[in-house]
Amino acid sequence: MNGRAWLFSARRAWRRKSLRGLTIATCLLLAGASGYYWWNVLPLARRTGTVVLHYNIYFGIDDVRSAPWAFFLPAVWILATLGGMAWGYASYHQDPHAAASLIAFAFFWSLPWVAALFYLTLVNR
Repeated sequence: MNGRAWLFSARRAWRRKSLRGLTIATCLLLAGASGYYWWNVLPLARRTGTVVLHYNIYFGIDDVRSAPWAFFLPAVWILATLGGMAWGYASYHQDPHAAASLIAFAFFWSLPWVAALFYLTLVNR
C-alpha cells in the first residue's frame, strides 16, 4: 500500500466519530500514562542509576536494569499501539469492521498497560 492509498483510507476512517473518538482517547491515554510514568520514574532512575522493570507478587522484584531502560516499556507500548491504529486506518477502505476492531483493540489493550505502568511507578518509589 502506498502513501496515497493509506491517506485515502485514513481520511474515510477519520470521518467516523466513533473511530475518531477512540483514536483521540487512545492517544490521550498513551500520553497521560507514559508521561505520568516518566515524570515519576526518571528522576528516581537518574538518582539511583537503576529502574525496576518487573515485580512479581510471589518473588518480589525480579528485574532491575540500568536507568535508560526506563524508556523501554512505554516506548514498546506506544509503538505497538500506534502501529496497530495505523494498520486499522490503512485497512478501513477494504474492511471497515476489521479496521474498527483494530482501533478498538488498540484502546482496550492499553488499559492493562496503564495499570502495569502505574504499579511499576509505585514499585520504583
